[in-house]
Amino acid sequence: MAARPAFLLAGLLAVNVVPAQTAAPADPQQLAIGDPARAQRKAPVVLDAVTDTASGELITDVEMARRLSDARVLFIGEQH
Repeated sequence: MAARPAFLLAGLLAVNVVPAQTAAPADPQQLAIGDPARAQRKAPVVLDAVTDTASGELITDVEMARRLSDARVLFIGEQH
């Protein structure tokens, strides 16, 4: 009976020692998350600008405030 636990232990060690064949790690800044229909679109992050993700247009904070001036309720959120 002692041979069986030793055999199992050797098998477990072999599984943990042999490196797994995996694909190259994905770029953490390019994760496929969110709406699948828009997953491949890029929204640049630019200093001192706001990206309108619907159009990709870069706008100023003043322009964003102008566009939102008629909004009664504004929901802001993010998804991870």
